[in-house]
Amino acid sequence: MERGYIKREYLNNGESFIYPALLNAMPVAAAYEIMDIVLDQSDDDELYDSLIRYSQLFPYPDLTAALMISFMSERNVFFINRIIERLYYDKPTIDYSAPKRVLIKMEKGIFDIDFSKLPCIETEEDEGGLLGNTLPWLILSDLLATPFGTEDGDLSPWIGMIKMVGSFKNVLLRVANIPFDRITGFHVHSFPNKIEVVCGKMGIIEPITYAMQIGFWKVPEHMIEIVRWAIETENVPLIMRLLSISLDTFREEDNEYINEARNLLKRRNSG
Repeated sequence: MERGYIKREYLNNGESFIYPALLNAMPVAAAYEIMDIVLDQSDDDELYDSLIRYSQLFPYPDLTAALMISFMSERNVFFINRIIERLYYDKPTIDYSAPKRVLIKMEKGIFDIDFSKLPCIETEEDEGGLLGNTLPWLILSDLLATPFGTEDGDLSPWIGMIKMVGSFKNVLLRVANIPFDRITGFHVHSFPNKIEVVCGKMGIIEPITYAMQIGFWKVPEHMIEIVRWAIETENVPLIMRLLSISLDTFREEDNEYINEARNLLKRRNSG
């Protein structure tokens, strides 16, 4: 119940009943179900391809794949390192040749799809560009929510990946898995050639930004290193994500590391 796999509903007479939260439980069940199929692959290339392919059969592919990787790593502690490296280098793509709008024939007639309601980016010339291959970095973002390091406790690999994924200038977020004619998308604020950010009023947060939040709770001293690097390199996307964490999520916290991060970012903005 604490993990959200089952829910309790209370009736007016004070009684209650428990029922499965199917969408929450599905990634867990799916991960267990297809894990052995993926592990049966003969080499790392086939295993990785199977991981990506099979996880997309379910409503929450990034969570399904991340859970599967965690389960499989319990059998082989070195497995997760190899998979994370593959995810890291399998970066999102942007197709600038994609049209901004497309007409699709459906049962209800001709439907005009506006790519602004899908994960997309725009150049300064206001040309459409379709964002693709985001699943690997979404999976990686889920895994980064658990800081990891080498046997001697070095978190450099985790820090490097947080920097890289956190520096991506477009939104890394899944659009709801629903039919085209019911897509409403999510509102984003665009700063040309800088970053796209999800509107804060929607209560939606990117997985990589969530991983940063967890980083401030678990390894705040290393997050300060990331803050300093973002400021020194004038990395706007990373700074924006850090701002939304240190100044918004933790605005009530009185912690030396969080206060330092807040002050560094404030000085950067005022300077």
